[in-house]
Amino acid sequence: MDKIILDRLKKGSCGFRELCADLREYISHVSLRKKLIELEKMGLVKWEKKRRGKKSVISLTETVERFEKKEKMLKAMWDDCFDKLRLLKESLKYNLISQKDAGSIMVWLIYETLPLLATGLIESELPWESRSRLSSFSADKFYSFFDEILKLSEKYPEIRLGFQDGLENLSAHVKPIEQEIETKFEQLAKLKERGKDT
Repeated sequence: MDKIILDRLKKGSCGFRELCADLREYISHVSLRKKLIELEKMGLVKWEKKRRGKKSVISLTETVERFEKKEKMLKAMWDDCFDKLRLLKESLKYNLISQKDAGSIMVWLIYETLPLLATGLIESELPWESRSRLSSFSADKFYSFFDEILKLSEKYPEIRLGFQDGLENLSAHVKPIEQEIETKFEQLAKLKERGKDT
């Protein structure tokens, strides 16, 4: 529904009554009001309410373009992850890959999705509500992605063996990063202690 509202406002700003009339076949007055308040909190819509008898003006903000660009990119990245999983499923179905190798690959596929969950932290130029929307989108996608992996592991029992191998390989790859993060936290703790002493 957000897209329909934003697409209408891309044609030009308007008053609430005009917007209601333009979107009457899609959404009720009450639901539209709620949606506009939500979009306003996200920083995508500006709703200038005038005094009684004067026409209020609803328009898009500059944030819309940035949000839509980020949303589109995030969707494309998730589509790519699901495409890889679909390819893996087909390879298993036609015995083009062993179950054990598939299990090992799955670990790396999951690892590849993890940065997508941090979208809300990375995108600092958007309002909190917009970042929260992007993070919720990624969380839902991750849940579906992991659910597909669990279904595959139920269908092909040897996947679990390969999954274990994949975890060991990933651990060797991630160990230096973990050590670097631990060092940073130790440095932060020392800085905090120094701050208490002064």
